[in-house]
Amino acid sequence: MSETKWTPGPWIQEDRDILSVALIDAENPKRGREVIAAAHIEANAHLIAAAPELYEALAEMVAGWEGFDVNDDAANRVRALLAKARGE
Repeated sequence: MSETKWTPGPWIQEDRDILSVALIDAENPKRGREVIAAAHIEANAHLIAAAPELYEALAEMVAGWEGFDVNDDAANRVRALLAKARGE
């Protein structure tokens, strides 16, 4: 697996107003909003642009598990991440 070039997660979302959302470095939120906005801009943009397709691929994978007892740690993490992406 290659080394990631985007700002390492976890990130937390801070709603600011109807047109603005800040992504904050969850490990060090005092570093400020510019951490995610300004650091690694191009790589972050690639990650954000791929997010819908990543979500769809994971959702299809989970749907394929229907009828099977898939409850290992990785599968449960995938389910939790899909729920997080839906804001649950």
